[in-house]
Amino acid sequence: MKQSMIRRYSLLFIILVLMSLYLHGSGLQQQINVEQNLTSQDWLKNAVNECKKNAPAYFPQYWNWLWWIKDTTNCYAYAFDLTRDPRNGTQFPTHLGLQPGLLSYQDFTLNSYDGTKESDKELVETITEDMSIIGYSFIEAKQGVKIPENAYMVALAVFPGDSYDNSDYHWYRLNPNGTWSDKLGFGSVTDVDESGNIITDPQLADRGCYTDFVGYFYVTKSKVSWSKMHNTNLMGYQFSGGKLGRADHLTRQN
Repeated sequence: MKQSMIRRYSLLFIILVLMSLYLHGSGLQQQINVEQNLTSQDWLKNAVNECKKNAPAYFPQYWNWLWWIKDTTNCYAYAFDLTRDPRNGTQFPTHLGLQPGLLSYQDFTLNSYDGTKESDKELVETITEDMSIIGYSFIEAKQGVKIPENAYMVALAVFPGDSYDNSDYHWYRLNPNGTWSDKLGFGSVTDVDESGNIITDPQLADRGCYTDFVGYFYVTKSKVSWSKMHNTNLMGYQFSGGKLGRADHLTRQN
């Protein structure tokens, strides 16, 4: 009887020790995961703080009130701060805007971008070629990548499509105050997400149907392209650029 009790207590003790070790290990692993997640976001905070001084001015009136700007630009054009085709100074096609591959003379097929890693890679490669044509640099922003001089940031998300709608992409761009903004198609420029909240991080924001987040990217503008695009008279107003890549004000032409 005594031996039986001893075995039972011994077995119970062993079980308690094993449970304690398991719970301690799980808690330690959770703590490690949390610390790793926090560390993994440090690069993004640092990148935003470094790049926001180079970000294009958040001036939604310019994009929203001038109908020939609003109707010919989309999220792609807005993210890269392009109101006209930098190759020739003409406006982008009405209700088509700037599409991937247009600047690099490639055929664009939206249906091919379905949210898979392969199509995400193809889309990013197409944008890289577009930017190369107009003298912009465009590289992925991630931990360990050196921030280029004078760079600001953009972010890309994709709607993989469903039985009702084809796939689509959507861009966000960094604002000078560290928040983000976007332009949905030929709609208005805004700095709030689908839930009406200020966009502090596109990856964490309510992006609506654009469920697949592709990543962040560094963009550095070309001074030549900027002068071609924005030294344009708009119904008596001259759009003036301040620092390279930043549109700071509208000045009246007498």
